[in-house]
Amino acid sequence: MMAAGLMFHFMPHGLGHQLGLDVHDVGGYGPGERRQDDPSIKENLRCGRVLKENMVITVEPGFYFIDYLIEEALADANKAKFINQDRLHDFWSSVGGVRIEDDVVITKDGCRVLTCVPRTVAEIEATMAGAEWQVSSSCCRSYTAVE
Repeated sequence: MMAAGLMFHFMPHGLGHQLGLDVHDVGGYGPGERRQDDPSIKENLRCGRVLKENMVITVEPGFYFIDYLIEEALADANKAKFINQDRLHDFWSSVGGVRIEDDVVITKDGCRVLTCVPRTVAEIEATMAGAEWQVSSSCCRSYTAVE
């Protein structure tokens, strides 16, 4: 699927970007570098640089149902073979997309999540039903890199 370029049709914006003085900070590549310098970087990857301690970035995987992008994928036999069209049609018209976004600060040995919103199904459903947001351990977390 990656080699066929299918990802772009459902995830056109990339995985995240730096945060800084502007919400979409412009520091996605190192000084003097640009996307064309690395052919492995796919469309709209907005952060293609080595992460350093104290950088703040978004991690925002998303899956979107954008008509013209899906139609392009379905018209390409090399991409369409990976798409379960019955399941696609279950969601295409009723779901615009889903994105779960976190803002994180890079630490010496991993990252700390700055986002504090409901995460579990129970928390999300309660919030959608009108309950106040309750800060829980599911949204206060850190990760350590494993080498």
